[in-house]
Amino acid sequence: MVRDEENPQSFTIQYDEGDTRSYTSPERDLILTSLIDGSRASGNQCLFVTCSKYDRSLRIIPYKCLLDEDTESQCMRHIISVPPGLKRYDLIRRFNANIPYDGLTYTVSQEGFFTENKAKTIVSCLESVLAENFGNEINKCEAQLQCLHRLFASKSGFQAFTAVPGVREKLGDLVVHMLNISNECIDYATVEMLCSLMQPMHSNYELKLEQLNKQSLLSNPQFVEHLLDLVVKHTEQKTGALVIASMLDFLTYALCAPYSETTLGTIFDLLLEMVAERGSSFYRLFQYPSMTIVKGAGMVMRAIIEESTIEISKKMQMLSLTEGAFLVHLHMSLLSVGRDLRVLANKQLSGHLLSLWIADNDAAADLLSRCLPRGLLDYMDSNDKPSITEVDYLITRNNLKMATEESKQNNLLEQVQQMQLQLEVKLDQLLQHWNLEHKFLQKKDVKIFCVKLAVEMLSINFQDKMQKPVILRKRRQRIKSEVNWKLLCFQFAKDHCKADLIWNETTREEFRRSIEDEIRILEQEKELLPANVPISWNHTEFQVRYPSLADEVKIGDYYLRILLQENDASATPIHNPGDFFNSVYHRFLLSAKSEMRCLCLKAMAITYGRHHITIGPFTDSKYIVSMLSKCSNPAERDHLIFLISKLVQNKDNVCEVLCAGVLPLLTDMAVLAHLHVNRAKIHNQVQTNVIEADVSAKNDGTAEWYYTDKAGKRQGPVTFNEMKKLYEQKVIFERTQIWAQGLDQWSALSAVSQFRWTLCCSLGSNSLYNFTELCTIILDIFIQMCTFFPSRDENDYIVRPLPHVKRNLSEPVLLYQIVQLLLTYDPAIVQRVASLLLHILEDNPFLSRLYLSGVFFFILMYNGSNLLPIARFLHYTHMKQAFRSAVAKSEFVSHSILSPLLPEAAILYLNEYGAEKFAQTFLGEFDNPEIIWNNEM
Repeated sequence: MVRDEENPQSFTIQYDEGDTRSYTSPERDLILTSLIDGSRASGNQCLFVTCSKYDRSLRIIPYKCLLDEDTESQCMRHIISVPPGLKRYDLIRRFNANIPYDGLTYTVSQEGFFTENKAKTIVSCLESVLAENFGNEINKCEAQLQCLHRLFASKSGFQAFTAVPGVREKLGDLVVHMLNISNECIDYATVEMLCSLMQPMHSNYELKLEQLNKQSLLSNPQFVEHLLDLVVKHTEQKTGALVIASMLDFLTYALCAPYSETTLGTIFDLLLEMVAERGSSFYRLFQYPSMTIVKGAGMVMRAIIEESTIEISKKMQMLSLTEGAFLVHLHMSLLSVGRDLRVLANKQLSGHLLSLWIADNDAAADLLSRCLPRGLLDYMDSNDKPSITEVDYLITRNNLKMATEESKQNNLLEQVQQMQLQLEVKLDQLLQHWNLEHKFLQKKDVKIFCVKLAVEMLSINFQDKMQKPVILRKRRQRIKSEVNWKLLCFQFAKDHCKADLIWNETTREEFRRSIEDEIRILEQEKELLPANVPISWNHTEFQVRYPSLADEVKIGDYYLRILLQENDASATPIHNPGDFFNSVYHRFLLSAKSEMRCLCLKAMAITYGRHHITIGPFTDSKYIVSMLSKCSNPAERDHLIFLISKLVQNKDNVCEVLCAGVLPLLTDMAVLAHLHVNRAKIHNQVQTNVIEADVSAKNDGTAEWYYTDKAGKRQGPVTFNEMKKLYEQKVIFERTQIWAQGLDQWSALSAVSQFRWTLCCSLGSNSLYNFTELCTIILDIFIQMCTFFPSRDENDYIVRPLPHVKRNLSEPVLLYQIVQLLLTYDPAIVQRVASLLLHILEDNPFLSRLYLSGVFFFILMYNGSNLLPIARFLHYTHMKQAFRSAVAKSEFVSHSILSPLLPEAAILYLNEYGAEKFAQTFLGEFDNPEIIWNNEM
């Protein structure tokens, strides 16, 4: 590729078929950089850039053909000994035109025992080219550097840099002279030539030679600083993309793993510090549109952060933010499209860099949390692997394996030496046996000839018998990434709908627009300021907004709508559930809308139910009870009770709500189950003889309510249904004073639970529970509260005084209301009432008077099939009542409260066999000497 020196926008591509095509572009050097990178990545190592036109007449044979070994050697011999009438420059041009850019063709494959002359020719040619001084003539200097590049690409030339005296010094003087010319084309050719000394271009190379070359090239700090200043100069002037790309290759070979393992430790540390001092310039390379430069800068930055001191690494991490590189690589890592290998490699490298930048870096982690939702970031802490295995696209090589192979070669050398000794011994015996000692062939010559022949047959070439083993520099990782960035990238491309993550094509597009807009704004700001004025990206205020999620109710990192839809088995884990619970409670207190308050209450209940151990006691439990007592909205009432049902999972909360008077409040609401007349009926044989009230009696009810009219006069008694009609006719209102037997005093209509939740509120569909479900959850609350306070301690001693919750529920005003819930005949209610009564009355002094509540009559009227809790209750209580039957035939049965209700055999069966067997018998049909029991009975 020909880079026009006169026209800064023009370049020409010459193809091996002979075609020539010219192009113009304001970003010419960036295009050339990308073309070189892409071609070399595809395997074309012969592509190169020159500033002088390529003369096809210099070719000896067509482009697609390679010279034979003799012609290659002849080209070098002409440079060494210039034929009369010719100039060495012309012969150097002819050499460049016929020898590929990646070096001589035959040096690698033909390097064997008899190649000493060829190696000598290469070294002589190298010395001849180095001896030339073309002054400041650009074309001649460039040709000289390109010729050196081709010679150093061979193994002999690569080794000559350190092995041949004078080559290193001459090359050093030449490089300094070339860089002083200050021409981009010469700078590029110089760095390219130096790269051929840093990384061998021939096959079967030795790491030891690479190590020695690096040591020689990088040992002079002034020389290295001069090279690094090339990057700084061109970055500030926004020129020299080719020079920058080539310098990044040079630094990659010196600093980046695995190539850096052959760089000596002291030189490596010194070079790291030099690059870190110019860190700001290197970070600006991330703003280049060329992926080649971005990748090279990324590789160097990765090495600096991983292997520098902690102070330098921290400085580089902060520079990634202030220079805007973090934003560029975030876009590249997550939003790059295409399956091109370079795109995939850069995407992978960006992920590595981001992982290093956020390691122990709070500022970067905060920025990332403002860009991506918490649900996505959690994948970085996961140990899972993406379901699609990602190939490592970054260049790697196994130095340890290569060094081991070199060590094996040294061992093989020892074996050859031993074989030589054995051959000499055998030859002595052979010559003595043949009596050839005095013949024309001397024994010494025979031994030398035979040993050489044996070595030649093995094709072994060893130059240094005492070669030391290669010592690789151990790679450091002082800042090590521990995040799973691969999984984050994988999940970023997928759609999610979870409590902590709503992610789809819309949100990805919003993320893309936000990142690209910020990059564009930052570039515009840089263009508005003078080039010598450094600017810092305002990363502390940058945040990605997601308008498509604006309507979702989000508290902390969680969307309440989805959180409430999840079941416990597949629920999204909540980080810091205590903080989340308090945040939801805070939103509940601030919200005036009933729908929002209900949503918050439900979220609080679900969160506390899943994490009550982590959250611990809720100090505002009393306030929740107070809100329930003042509540007039059925939906809020149900959600408050739902929350209380979860709060009572903590013993401290139970004590708090007991002190707040939750028991009478919930009991008043539980008895509303009597008003639920639309519950499902159980039809079975056992219910054929159930006693039912008259339909008219059901509709009218009992006349027991009194009220004061507008004149203040007492009216009544009236039935509940008549009270409804009076309310509809606006004869009575919420504040109307009413009274019925059982109330301590006259109360407002809205203060009586029966009217508050029927007349004074709209029974719409927004309530969470019907009256039966409400009663069920309240009974569960009572049972849960009782389980925290057993009647016996761990030593089976009776606890006295009786626990507070059981003592309160034993009061007739509450206990009788709970007992009467049996008359609802709802299976869920009856089952829970039986279990609750057993909890309350265990070792309870009131147990002997329990029969006065009518519980035994009510409970035996139930004809459902879930009789086990009832049987347990009967088994524990029936013999402990202050009751003695005069009709019973036996003394034992006369002490049972069940004697007037059940046959003696059934009572004896209950007492003898226990609750489980009795429950089975009660539901079946038996006719045997022990018990007779059937449906009719």
